[in-house]
Amino acid sequence: MFRRTRSNAVYHKIASLSPEHCLFYFLSIFKLIINANQELN
Repeated sequence: MFRRTRSNAVYHKIASLSPEHCLFYFLSIFKLIINANQELN
């Protein structure tokens, strides 16, 4: 039986990226969180 969750697929997709792409990905999410916090304040 073949079972693969969506989060598992996303994890493998991120793991296959280069470190630079991962850094850019997390930085963009960090910016979005900061922008959301500033809008709440």
